[in-house]
Formats: sequence, structure tokens, C-alpha cells
Amino acid sequence: MVGRVHISVPKQTWVYLIILAVVIVGSIIREINLLIILGGLMFGPLWISWYMVRSTLKRLQLRRTLPQSVFPGDLFLLEVEINNQRKRLDSWGLIYDDRIHHVQDPRRVPAKSIRALVPTVPVGEGREVSFRCRLWNRGRYRLGPAQLSTQMPLGLLKGRAIDRRTDEFIVYPQVGNLSTKWTELVKVNRPGQRSWHRNQGQIEGDFYGLRDWRSGDCRRWIHWRSSAKRNELVVRQFEQVRTHDFIILLDLWDTGEADYETIERSISFVASVIAHYCRGAAGQIILGIAAEQAQLIRGPANAALQAEALEMLAETAPSSTDSLSDLLLQVLPFTSRDDQVVLVSTKGTSLTDEARIDAERFQDDHRRSLATTICLNASDPSFSELFTLNEPEEITAAT
Repeated sequence: MVGRVHISVPKQTWVYLIILAVVIVGSIIREINLLIILGGLMFGPLWISWYMVRSTLKRLQLRRTLPQSVFPGDLFLLEVEINNQRKRLDSWGLIYDDRIHHVQDPRRVPAKSIRALVPTVPVGEGREVSFRCRLWNRGRYRLGPAQLSTQMPLGLLKGRAIDRRTDEFIVYPQVGNLSTKWTELVKVNRPGQRSWHRNQGQIEGDFYGLRDWRSGDCRRWIHWRSSAKRNELVVRQFEQVRTHDFIILLDLWDTGEADYETIERSISFVASVIAHYCRGAAGQIILGIAAEQAQLIRGPANAALQAEALEMLAETAPSSTDSLSDLLLQVLPFTSRDDQVVLVSTKGTSLTDEARIDAERFQDDHRRSLATTICLNASDPSFSELFTLNEPEEITAAT
């Protein structure tokens, strides 16, 4: 529900008020009855305007419908429904005003204003107004507070009512396509293609051999022919491929050297890698970000993890705080020697740099994982060869 109705006097109405004041003062001084009648006739429209403007904006309710998330450059629809909950008197000539703010960096990304005219909202009904929007910068955006205003019916007074509720949505980082150079880089630096283990649990794999019956084994795995020959129960034993985890880390430690394009390029690359592996890879994916604080998410490669990772990347920002060591301490306990670890930074970060990495804090197995990590520098010109990304030509918002 919109808030209290505020009524103001437009500039052009001040001329009307000055004439009215002159008529009233003249009628009092000169005691001319016709001027008194004229002053009363001129005061009538002001009262009618005040009553109609105030009544038109009362008991109106706004409801926005917007996507939870979009990608930069995507055209999306913002719908606003205005409901008239009064029992009488339609609303006429409503003007809807709203603003889209960038939450993280409002100075670099200016707010976008949107406006629409709603001719009429009948009693007990609603009217929808739609905006076609396009945003080019990743991050969290906020809509509101919204304002409804009107000058009906005579335009002498302007009323406005503000709905202070806000809604938010996410613009994900740009996602590109990984190149064959990235595929070759991953294959060359892969610690191991796959590992095998004998499965004696509840998941079937490739048949490996026979073994004696143990408590808890599934009856479906009993090999009845061999059991009859041995006169005791034997079960089939399976061998199963173990999928490896993929770990990608993003270092956003910035001392003022990295430019905006390099930071965005590194974030878009990590988003592209996450999207690629969530589409067709098996196993676990770990994403870690070293920014103001170390952030970590971990889970199976699926659409839910992709959405969570893209949301975290959309809201992250470079920081002068170096949290890479803290991030590694969180990530390395989840890694094994066969897992692949990739570190993306805005400058040439080396995991052997004693100024940033305190190797004494890590166990021996973790140090070996650091030694096999693929380190990528987003400021290197060759970094752009790992993926293709269509850069936006302009930053606009269409309504």
C-alpha cells in the first residue's frame, strides 16, 4: 500500500494564486461584491483539485514482478501492477516513477529512472505497466522506492504518494565459451585421468570378482551358481570409477594496480568455467574467492550450484585485504592429489610467494596440491585466448 499523500503547488499554479489573492484583497478594500463572488468562484477549483488529487492516490497498491536474475545484455521484462482498492472513485492520470540502483557500486553505475503513464485504474481493479530493460553491469540491483503522482482533474495541484518497499534482483557476470586452448591446458596439467576403487557398498559399478558374504550386503548381488558350488553364500564385487573434484579459486586482492577491465575479465572467466563444468561434468566443484573475506561454496556439478556460484561472483568485489592464505586453508582440506586446482588472479600470483603464502601453515599433502595448481594471470594478454566473450558496446537501460 502506498503511503501518505503529499500535495504540492506546481509553478504555474502560483500565478493563479497571485491573481486570486489580488481579487480577494481588492474585494475587501473596495467592497465590491462582484470581486467577492469572483474570488469564491476561483477558490472552488482549488478545493476540487485538492479533494480529487487526495482521493485519487488513496488506497492504491503496487506489486512488481521481475526476474530473480539475468545475464548482462539480456532483455528482461519488469512488470508493475497498480491496484485500486477503493470502493468508489476511479484513479485517473497516474504517473508511475521508479529507479533502479546498483547496490555495490552506485557511483560507477548510475541509477536508471523509469516512468510510465497509467490513464485510469477502475475501482476494485488493477492495471499493469511493463518496462523492457537491459543492464550491462553485474551485481545486485534494487528497485524503489516508487512514486505515484497525479494532477487530475484540473492540474492546479500535484499529489504524490510513495511506496517505500524495495525489490532486488541479480545480474550475473558475463558468461563466455571456453576455447580449445583451455581444454589443452587442463589436459596437460591434469594430475590423473581417473582412479579406481573396489566398491563393497551400495552402488553398483563394473563387475570385479567374487567374495564371501558379509553382513549388510544386498541380496541382489548374491552369485547363486557359485554359492551352490561352494555351499556358502558369495556375492559379486564391483569396481567403480571415482570422479575427481574441480577446484577453481579467484584472487581479487587489489592494491590499485588492476584496472576495471582486468577484474571483470577474471570474474567472467571463472563464471564461464563454472557454467561449463556444471553443464556436463560429474563430481564436485569447489569455488573459492579471496576478496574482503574468504568465500567458499562446494557441491555437485548441477544447475543449483551454478546459480549459487554465479550469484556469489556477481556480488564480489576486489579488496585491499589479502585473504588468499585464509582461502587456501579452507579449500585444501577438501582436495586430494588427483583433484585439479586452478587459481585465477588479477596479477601474476604465485603460490610459492612467501610474502603472501605461509607454507608452514599447510600440511605436506596440501603443499603438494599447491605445487600442481594451475595459476592464471588475467592481466596477461594471452589470458583472453582461453575463452571468448562478447563485450557490450554501451551501458544503457531501455524502458
